[in-house]
Amino acid sequence: MIELEVIVLREEHVPQYFINQVVDELGQKCEELYDKLKDGNIRDFLHDIISSELTPANLHEVRRVTFKELQKTKKRWLKSLQELSGISKVKNKRVEVVKELDLANELIEMYGMEQFKKIYEVNTLEELNVKRVKEITKWANDKTSRLIDFLYIKDKTPLQIKKAIKSDTIVTIADILIKNFDGNINKVIIDQPLIYTDHVAVNPGWSRMKLTEKSVLIDNKLHYISEYQPDENYSLLTLVNQEIINEDQILRAIDETDSKLFRAVLSMRDRKLFFEERKIYVTIGDLVRRTQSSDNKSNYLSVKSRLTKLANVKFNVINDNETLVFGIFDRLHITEFGDGEMAEITIAEDVHQNYMMGQVVRAYSDKLIHFENRMSEHLIFPLQKERFLCYLRQKGYTAEFDYTYFIHKIQFKSKRKDINLAFIEECLNDFVNHGVTVETYVRKKDVFQITFLPVKPYEAEDLLGNQQITDFISNPEQLTLPI
Repeated sequence: MIELEVIVLREEHVPQYFINQVVDELGQKCEELYDKLKDGNIRDFLHDIISSELTPANLHEVRRVTFKELQKTKKRWLKSLQELSGISKVKNKRVEVVKELDLANELIEMYGMEQFKKIYEVNTLEELNVKRVKEITKWANDKTSRLIDFLYIKDKTPLQIKKAIKSDTIVTIADILIKNFDGNINKVIIDQPLIYTDHVAVNPGWSRMKLTEKSVLIDNKLHYISEYQPDENYSLLTLVNQEIINEDQILRAIDETDSKLFRAVLSMRDRKLFFEERKIYVTIGDLVRRTQSSDNKSNYLSVKSRLTKLANVKFNVINDNETLVFGIFDRLHITEFGDGEMAEITIAEDVHQNYMMGQVVRAYSDKLIHFENRMSEHLIFPLQKERFLCYLRQKGYTAEFDYTYFIHKIQFKSKRKDINLAFIEECLNDFVNHGVTVETYVRKKDVFQITFLPVKPYEAEDLLGNQQITDFISNPEQLTLPI
């Protein structure tokens, strides 16, 4: 039980990658302001806000309320400045615009009016006053401006400054989450179990599943077989439950959209429920929005159909001296939920064991959405695994992968090596062009020499955690499957 709790807690941490995005968006000025408060590190401050005040359920409401108060604060600060600017002399109150006008007046006394005009680009102190009021008015009326951009923010009290930073931070965090991660911090990192990273379950493109006349009984249910044998040392059989085979409908092979749907389901898991019961609850509408370009009826029905397929397909890998059988979903139950439907999914035992043992390959989800080749999002995971192995072995980031490696990761439709090699190059170019996993590669005939991007410290923390080399090496159970 202790080991289970350790895994769950590790998965719920706030990714440093996301904190880096927030810090970059807030800018150096914000970091410098926070440092002057001498109240700890801004990254710890951000971590506390994300982990204690924002959840996927309250994110939009917290953002709305904070944004509304932020705009009110800008109006108050503007009004206060307007009142100060109307006072010709304020004894013992050298703050904001009054302070600047006093300093400007001292500049005139010391260096003359010409130097004043050169620095402030106005002719008189009165014009400087008017200029500043106009600038602050423009800032206050700009819905996109931040409190920390207030011209005289440093003249505010430490408490006011910290509240300003917090307001700006909450809005910034929410905007990045909504734009890049569907409003959910748990979706910053996406993962794939090792068993699906290591084996060739996915086809490129929308192709018909070619079933043979062979069949096998699994749990007293007849399953027909689709064979993929790229070489004499490796074969993968896709075992399809007879119940989903319909002569009036074309049964499609497991493709990159199915793979994306599978990862989307996993990304929506409740950690405790998943580890204890292997169950994931998710609305069909959420899955449609995560995996389809639009949420029309056709895509809705397509997602339901794909979920049914994933629940009725198993795989049998025969590789050298081992035989491995594994599934995707053990059970799927769809019921009405509000205006839509809810899916109760029981994840296959093999997948569950991968997560229990830390045998998963992780990547940042926003890095995968801009690929040109649809299969790139699938192929990135085995190469990400190889990159992490390079990091853990500490023997450099360059490794060679022959054609056999790739045909054991993708079920190519074509039997022509030249076409498949060109396809592999398209994916590798995707990775290089988008700065994901692969830094450079060189192809020599049917061998690819790949140099991976070095693993950065924040990636080691976010994507590896406590994983070791052994976590990336599967140890499949020896099974016998009569055919």
